Amino acid sequence: MTIIAAYKQDNAVSILSDFRASFPTGNREDAILKYFQVDDRMGFFTAGSVPVWTNAAQTIHNVAKDITVDNIVSTDGPLYITLRTLMEQTPAPRNGPAPKIMGLGVYWTPTKTMYFEIQGKIGSGIMLLPLEEGITVLGSGQAIPGIRDLLTKAVYNNIQRNQGYLIAEAAKAMRGSLISIMNRCGSSAYQKLGISPVFAIAGMNETGFRMEGEEFMNHSSGSHGHKSYHYSFERVHGQVLLANHQSKELVPLTDVSTFSSDGQSTLEFDPENRTLGFDPSAFDSGNGIIYVLVQNVGTTKVHRIVYKTRSVKLPNGKVIADPRYINLCDHVQDKSTDEVSSFLHPDYGEYGLLIPPDKQASFEAGVASHVLDHVWMSHHVDNYEDIFSGNQ
Repeated sequence: MTIIAAYKQDNAVSILSDFRASFPTGNREDAILKYFQVDDRMGFFTAGSVPVWTNAAQTIHNVAKDITVDNIVSTDGPLYITLRTLMEQTPAPRNGPAPKIMGLGVYWTPTKTMYFEIQGKIGSGIMLLPLEEGITVLGSGQAIPGIRDLLTKAVYNNIQRNQGYLIAEAAKAMRGSLISIMNRCGSSAYQKLGISPVFAIAGMNETGFRMEGEEFMNHSSGSHGHKSYHYSFERVHGQVLLANHQSKELVPLTDVSTFSSDGQSTLEFDPENRTLGFDPSAFDSGNGIIYVLVQNVGTTKVHRIVYKTRSVKLPNGKVIADPRYINLCDHVQDKSTDEVSSFLHPDYGEYGLLIPPDKQASFEAGVASHVLDHVWMSHHVDNYEDIFSGNQ
């Protein structure tokens, strides 16, 4: 369970990956680098079962000398044959679904570069396909509704702003969009999807592969509250690390070919506390519909936005919110100091609204006119007084 997202344009690729390894025990470790290099000609981004990929990595190393740019995706080539054999001959578990692997591979030569996608399942075989132009999403993140279109929009907007495709900038745009998508799915979506709350970016073109270290820092106070974090993704004395400079936590990273864990503990790297935020998936109104109120209160001004979305059941049975929110209203109004005091503080907040199915049509028809009317909102929203008690 993980996410790998890539944008390909001509002979260049921007890539986004997380750091999570998930285990059947339910535990998880944000301690794995999703890229491994076979030699100076070939490398792989990995998603899916870590144990299967560990075996696959060794298998690939064993036949690397026989792989060429012309046979790398061929069904009679050494890569396909050896991976198919591994998938078909590895015993499937007696209980639970058969493990899967997914990935993105690259093979460089001085005159030609081949990018390709890998899809495999224990007991079923393997597929190797040339990587398509545009966005590709692999791993459990594929289950997020509309993710391919949302990432495509983010990259295209970035290309327009930059008046051209810049590999690193497009990767950053994908990361920013994915963080926003995950926020809208809900803070529990990281655990439910098996995706870490921190992401690395990389780029590839005909000259090779590039993944740079990064440092992230913020110390600010404002309407959204106080935010403070300082962390990095870096190489120190030859060891690649995730480092939280505030808590002094250091997480050594290894790639899938050398990763080892008994899966009996959880290590979550979340310096921005993304897994502790608002979770709209907890506010299903009983018929799969979710309403979200976003409120920002100033000294003499109240700003409210109401969104509608829906619950989505993942293949593992868990539920997240659909990130494709529908805006029902966006209203700003000046208020007196006394009137402002009737709205909840702190100044900024996100709230799930529980609205009975028989009142939803009336709510959607009237909320644009009545979103600041406590009496009208209380009539439609079952938990409105729980949210705003003592402020009316």
